[in-house]
Amino acid sequence: MPAKKSLRRFRILGIVVVLLLVAGSGYGTWWSVSTVRASFPQLSGEITVDGLSAPVTVQRDAHGIPTLYGETAEDLFTAQGFVHAQDRFWEMDVRRHLTAGRLSEMFGESQVSTDIFLRTLGWRDIAQREYDELLSEDTRRYLQAYADGVNAYLAGRSGKEISVEYAALGFVSDYTPEEWDPVDSVAWLKAMAWDLRGNMEDEIDRALLQGRLSPEQIADLYPAYPYERNRPIVDGGGVGDGAYRPGGDTTGLAGLTGDDENGTGDAGTGDGTGDGDADGGGSGEALDEALEGVSTQLGSLAQTLDGMPALLGRNGSGIGSNSWAVSGDYTTTGKPLLANDPHLGPSMPSIWYQMGLRCTEVTEECPYAVAGFTFSGMPGVVIGHNDTIAWGFTNLGADVSDLYLERLEDGRYLRDGELVPYETRTEIISVAGGEPREFTVRATENGPILSDRSDELDNVGEHAPVDAGAPDRGQGYAVSLRWTALEPSRTMDAVFALNTARDFDDFRQAARLFAVPSQNLLYADTEGNIGYQAPGMIPVRGKGDGRLPAPGWDSAFAWTGYIPQDELPWEYNPERGYIVTANQAVAGDGYPYLLTEDWSYGTRSQRIDDLIQTVIADGGKISMGDMRSIQLDNSNEMAKVLTPYLLKVDIDDPYIREAQQLLEGWDYTQDSDSAAAAYYNAVWRHLLKLAFGHKLPKEVRVEGQCLWVRPADDSAPLEDEHGKPVLERECGDRKPDAAQPDGGDRWFEVVRILLEEPESEWWTSPADRDDPAADNRDELLAKAMKDARWELTSLLGKDISTWSWGRLHQLSLINPTLGAEGPGPVRWLLNRGPWNLSGGKDAVNATGWNAAGGYKVTWVPSMRMIVSLADFDDSQWINLSGNSGHAYHDNYTDQTGMWARGEYLPWAWSDEAVADTTTDTLTLRP
Repeated sequence: MPAKKSLRRFRILGIVVVLLLVAGSGYGTWWSVSTVRASFPQLSGEITVDGLSAPVTVQRDAHGIPTLYGETAEDLFTAQGFVHAQDRFWEMDVRRHLTAGRLSEMFGESQVSTDIFLRTLGWRDIAQREYDELLSEDTRRYLQAYADGVNAYLAGRSGKEISVEYAALGFVSDYTPEEWDPVDSVAWLKAMAWDLRGNMEDEIDRALLQGRLSPEQIADLYPAYPYERNRPIVDGGGVGDGAYRPGGDTTGLAGLTGDDENGTGDAGTGDGTGDGDADGGGSGEALDEALEGVSTQLGSLAQTLDGMPALLGRNGSGIGSNSWAVSGDYTTTGKPLLANDPHLGPSMPSIWYQMGLRCTEVTEECPYAVAGFTFSGMPGVVIGHNDTIAWGFTNLGADVSDLYLERLEDGRYLRDGELVPYETRTEIISVAGGEPREFTVRATENGPILSDRSDELDNVGEHAPVDAGAPDRGQGYAVSLRWTALEPSRTMDAVFALNTARDFDDFRQAARLFAVPSQNLLYADTEGNIGYQAPGMIPVRGKGDGRLPAPGWDSAFAWTGYIPQDELPWEYNPERGYIVTANQAVAGDGYPYLLTEDWSYGTRSQRIDDLIQTVIADGGKISMGDMRSIQLDNSNEMAKVLTPYLLKVDIDDPYIREAQQLLEGWDYTQDSDSAAAAYYNAVWRHLLKLAFGHKLPKEVRVEGQCLWVRPADDSAPLEDEHGKPVLERECGDRKPDAAQPDGGDRWFEVVRILLEEPESEWWTSPADRDDPAADNRDELLAKAMKDARWELTSLLGKDISTWSWGRLHQLSLINPTLGAEGPGPVRWLLNRGPWNLSGGKDAVNATGWNAAGGYKVTWVPSMRMIVSLADFDDSQWINLSGNSGHAYHDNYTDQTGMWARGEYLPWAWSDEAVADTTTDTLTLRP
């Protein structure tokens, strides 16, 4: 108790210090400790909540994790909305304004361009159609109950009584929160889908690379998936007679057929049969030449995407997750163990909110007994377990979006030789402190025109070289988007179906509804079974393979339908005894449909596979401790390949040689206190910069990185009249966490191949200051080691004994609104960190960083969970931050230190365990 009092005094002192700073900056005239604490919710006693039919009990543990007990499903979801609003309403409010394209109403002029882009996509309109036309009656009822609970909490409360951010926003705005609407919850699924949408950035980047690299060079940078080395999720299965049949044991499994006439199962509203050229096709010379003329459009679009808020994290290479399930035949408990850790962008608070939802008596009318990780603003549990099954998600990475080049003319667009009127709609954006903005959205048959959303696109494509096979460029090509999430679907139904699934058949039926984002769904149950299902609306293309923007004027490149749900890969009790999903290829290269050409390359998945095999190969059993060790594994798999080459390079300079010696005897782990890991990762960063960075176009390089490069115009002379090379100064455009080369496992594969080609042109690097040019692999590796030594000297000091990876590789938790853009004292109030972290890019403990931009942590295991199907009370979990979204609340960051140290919390499930851990009990009464 004295320690708790001391900690509380420390927090109050911290609040006072921040408020003094706020006052000193002119923002704090009316602020006090009570202002910061005014929004802290009531955790015990009783509160009257309109809409309840009977009391609901909210039992919170010391970490603020609530378990809700209610007599009806509607009461449970009303209470869930109330509790989410208690702890996280600011986050919820920002999310709904983002998904509706209404951020300008809260934050003013600075968000107009974001709102215009989001209104162009029309997330909120699609969500409204889902609610009105597709979702089940039960789902709509639960969504309304959730909204009623949120609104019951908001009723009669001022902004500062809801969250301290409203008090800060009040200095510059008179914004007042409005009531929650059920569609606000549905629209959040569109943000999930956007941040996990697949390969759009790769599609743009490949097109942009054509401005400087040859097709052969681009192919070098996008090597084929190494099926022979990194196992796909399922193997040995195939499609026949209209269904996917997995390898392994399917004894006792009922067949799942379903109504699949449209090739969509029950997930959405598809209009195709799934027929078409599953292997894709070339885009043709006309398209290749057309792409040469749209680099400005695509570069501008890339900048627009770069500026979009990524609420789940940065999309692109590295974003992903780990999940695996081990059969009870190979565990110490005799029942399955299931682990999951989604890799998302760090934020304050965490994306996840831990919660349990329990009907006091589980019946057909009230079927909920579920616990896990939820999204504030959305009812139900997203990832977790009920009383019979557990499930986890990883991003499947299916290519569910295509960019199309469009030829526009006089209010029409070209389609199969005919000019067709495009669709238009007018949108009006309200702006806090400013005048409303009106703009027009244009759309073709392929989708909304995204290139309208940039001022740079007025005169693009004027000089695009095209041949007779492409339409006249006119004023340039526009760019439109086809994306599965822009079609109404039933993913919200899938959430509730997963929560109440009793067995694998129920699980697969729920998966059929999970349209977007397309996720790998992993399964385990108390009967001892494990399984996997690939769900989602995944398009079948007529021509093209989705790797490059397609010619919108040719309907042969349109989508012809979706992969039939019955033909999507799945697996049940495989003979190997475990299933690993970590964003690797889903099926072998013999699978007849194109899922994507842009998988993660399987570094993490194969490491997990190898670690499991290490235990079970000689008859061992996997324990909960083994599951934790695997989840926290810091090994750098690329270092095992590259380090021997680095150690073979002769280094004469003793200053550089001293650093090189750190790699001798290194075990390739990336602990936060490792000097060798710090040096290796610096060498890796500089290797990529030297070998690739100066050869890439500015549109993909990091902003501020200026290089003297050959002009992109091939007609420019090689030398001037004095015999000197003709070069031009060119500066990068990309934000540091989105630039290339980012150093992810695609680059692992690129470099792995090139290490066997020591004279490759990629190993050349121009002279820099006193450094001579590098003409081969070993010379470039030597330069990389030298540059790394000097960079770490400037960052960490001359004494290599003081170096550590964690001092470079730091995590800061930033409130994504006022914590990112507010006055300094407000940022100090809301943000936390830094923490020195272990792990690294494409380690199993995937604390990601972008090698082009620096060493700071850009994505993380956003939570970790390990579920024991033998006894749910033995399960463990941990969140990135705390459950509370209130600055200086006891539960604001109370889990972060444990998360950073690789520790877990016990996960109480049984009524007895929940009661034993309860510290606060709140009763919500009708």
